[in-house]
Amino acid sequence: MAKKCYITTPIYYASGNVHIGNSYTTIAADVLSRYHRLADYDTYFLTGMDEHGLKIQEAAEKQGITPQALVDNIAENTKELWKHLLAQHDGFIRTSDKYHVEQVAEIFEKFLASDDIYLSEYTGDYCVSCEAFFTKSQLGEGGTCPDCGKPTRKVSEQSYFFRLKKYQNQLLDVLSDKDEEFPGQNESIVGLLSRQSGKSITTSIYLSHKYNFSSEKIIIGITAYKAKLAREF
Repeated sequence: MAKKCYITTPIYYASGNVHIGNSYTTIAADVLSRYHRLADYDTYFLTGMDEHGLKIQEAAEKQGITPQALVDNIAENTKELWKHLLAQHDGFIRTSDKYHVEQVAEIFEKFLASDDIYLSEYTGDYCVSCEAFFTKSQLGEGGTCPDCGKPTRKVSEQSYFFRLKKYQNQLLDVLSDKDEEFPGQNESIVGLLSRQSGKSITTSIYLSHKYNFSSEKIIIGITAYKAKLAREF
C-alpha cells in the first residue's frame, strides 16, 4: 500500500485579493506535494478560501455588492492566480461550498444533541481587521488593537460556548499522566482547571449567523471537509 500524504495551505481570507504571503505558502505547499508525489506517496494537496466574517461583509458593502458576490469574485481571481503560478492542487475548498456547509451543520447538530454547547452572549473589545477579541489588559493605548494598532469596537453577539467542565476531570487525568507530556503546558493548564473547580468552565465557539452566506443553518468555523480528508489520508 502506498504511503499517504495530506498537505494543506491555510484557507485564505476572502475580504480582498490574495497577496504575496498567500502566494508564498501556496508555492511552499506545492513544492512539498510535488516532492511527495515523486517519492511515490499518494498525495492530496488542498487549498481554498475562508469566506466568513464581518470584514467580508464590510468590504462587500463598500463595493455595493452582496458578500456572496464578493467572495465568488475573489475565489475565481485566486484560482486564476494559482494557475499562473502552476500550483497543482487537488482540491479548492470554499467555506460557502454546499458540501462544506452540510458537513459542518452535521457536526454542529451533534454538539447540540450531546449538550456539549449552549447559546449565550459574549461582549468584548473586537478588532475587525484581526478578527479577534482582546481583554482590557491586552488593549493598547486608547483601546487600540495590540496587534495592528487600529481602534477596537465594543461588540456584543450571541455565540455558542463549549461545556469544557463536562470534560474537566478527564482533562486533569490526561494532563496529570506523566507518560503524556505537554512541554511547558501541563502545570498552567492543570492549575487553571483546578482553580475552576465547582465553577462553569466554557470556551466560546466563534460563530455569527449574521454572516452565514449560504445556509439558514448556523455554521461554526470548522473546516469539516479538511478533517474528513485528514482522516482518509
